[in-house]
Amino acid sequence: RAPSKKGLLFVKEMKTGSSTVSGIVLRIARNVAKRTNNKNFMCLSRFDHSAARDMGYHERDPRESFLFTVIRNPQKRLTSQFFHFFVSRQKMEPNDNNFQAFFRKMPYMQDYYLRDLSLIPAEQKVRRKFIHRYSPYNLAQEDPENLKNLRLGLANGIMRGYDFIGITERMDESLVVMMMLLRLKISDMLYIKAKSSGGFDDGAFNNTCTYIVPSFLSPGMKSYFKSDHYAERSLGDWILYRAANKSLDMTIDQLGPAKVEERLKQFRAAQKVASDKCSLGIRYPCSVGGVRQPYRTHFSEHTDCLWLDSACGYECLDSLEPEIEEMIEQGRY
Repeated sequence: RAPSKKGLLFVKEMKTGSSTVSGIVLRIARNVAKRTNNKNFMCLSRFDHSAARDMGYHERDPRESFLFTVIRNPQKRLTSQFFHFFVSRQKMEPNDNNFQAFFRKMPYMQDYYLRDLSLIPAEQKVRRKFIHRYSPYNLAQEDPENLKNLRLGLANGIMRGYDFIGITERMDESLVVMMMLLRLKISDMLYIKAKSSGGFDDGAFNNTCTYIVPSFLSPGMKSYFKSDHYAERSLGDWILYRAANKSLDMTIDQLGPAKVEERLKQFRAAQKVASDKCSLGIRYPCSVGGVRQPYRTHFSEHTDCLWLDSACGYECLDSLEPEIEEMIEQGRY
């Protein structure tokens, strides 16, 4: 979690499937270290919910690092965050007033991606107020054209500054494309989902397992998402989300759509094998009944995970490599 200028660097955006992707990062770092006879248990990697600037990624060495993130439809991400942190953990009533208050009273939620992913050093005065994680901005006092240019500039800087940006709604495609870019094996990218609604979280909050209340959108919430208030405060995130989707399409075109589609079929077949053989019996940080496993720090010998609820079932997934390689070689997918 310490800042780094080298290695596989993943910026975790909240409620984008980032715990699952963190597990993939861990398995990549572990598997590549094994294959290359690295003296360390893992190759250098980083994954944290801290802002990219706080992790020092604006000073990274592009020749010795791979910086990436995964982003989600802004409306879905915001809804998931409300239900996870406020409804589930703080027992807030999931009504329309509380939902709107959550967004209105938390400046960090406004253009969240631009603020969190920006590589502009925090000490630079230019644009500092806009990109500061907790600094609100008064749209009534901002010049609309200037604000638009700021957003476009920040989004463009993010697109240029990152080696890859995946899309939650296109997770399989994103993982396959990243695998091809880094010349990894399909077995490196296998995963078991870290958490889902209707289950328990990792228990790290107050050392207590929290049941994740399934999210929903009431008519009032849907209406709010169509309002000018929401549109004005989320425009930057939508700019980046659409640009990242377009960039993923263009990367697929560069790699060759037919090649990507073939690898995607192989990956999905491998994922089915992983799900069938590794999903049952995994010891998570929180049991099915919501009991927290004993922990010293972020690792516990009482679970089958490498870090909290990331890379759960890693030993089972690792054991599938020969079977997956044989399946692909024989065209059984």
